[in-house]
Amino acid sequence: MEEKTLVVFNFDQTLIEGQSDIAVLSLRPKIERFLRDRAIAGKSGCWAESMQEGLEMIHKDGVTPDMIRERLKIMPLLPHMREAMLFLKTLPFVDVLMMTESNQVFVEVTLAHHGLTEVFKRLYTNPSHFDDEGILRMKYSTDTGHRCENYCTEELCKSVDLKRYKEESEAAGLRYSKVLYIGDGRGDFCPCLKVLTEVDVAMPRYGHSLLDMLTGEYGAARFNAKMFSWKDGEDLVKYFKDLKAPGATE
Repeated sequence: MEEKTLVVFNFDQTLIEGQSDIAVLSLRPKIERFLRDRAIAGKSGCWAESMQEGLEMIHKDGVTPDMIRERLKIMPLLPHMREAMLFLKTLPFVDVLMMTESNQVFVEVTLAHHGLTEVFKRLYTNPSHFDDEGILRMKYSTDTGHRCENYCTEELCKSVDLKRYKEESEAAGLRYSKVLYIGDGRGDFCPCLKVLTEVDVAMPRYGHSLLDMLTGEYGAARFNAKMFSWKDGEDLVKYFKDLKAPGATE
């Protein structure tokens, strides 16, 4: 059976600096503030539903698909992140996935703009498209009706998707002997606990909540993998340059 290393990336605050959903809603600041304040007050449903409502509101207020695309294109990647991604692409024993609570349009526009589309073998996110009226429509990604205790959003459980991907790959003759999971926040906590084993590496971004959650009392008692924290793409480039093919002598 073929063996490879699997690298999984989050999107917001991991690949790009900032939150893509907030950036797009901020095309109409009053609408963004209204939705954010309502969420803080606990008066909204899940964020995906609020985001869909916000997308409809900004469309009604004159925001077009091209305006959304242009807003996404000016969001910066983290320093040296493009270099890190393109280096991974040169490693024949590595496959790269994207797993994010964002949505398909946001991610695909961003990756295409920065020339990174071909880096990723598969994208796991909430499906989305612009309808005939120009409104961005989203659907939930995970279809399992999951009820995770590890801070997953209602619309996406990365543990479900990562386990399924590994199982499908192995059934097709490809085994991932190591997983590197690169993320920053609450949505990345579940796969780090439920999927990563002692041979895998959780890679939380320094200064963000995932690192605190993994090293806190609850996470530390349930976390089995190795850990490497990082600040920007330069740290990741250095780490990736030390990767060896499965079975290679260290």
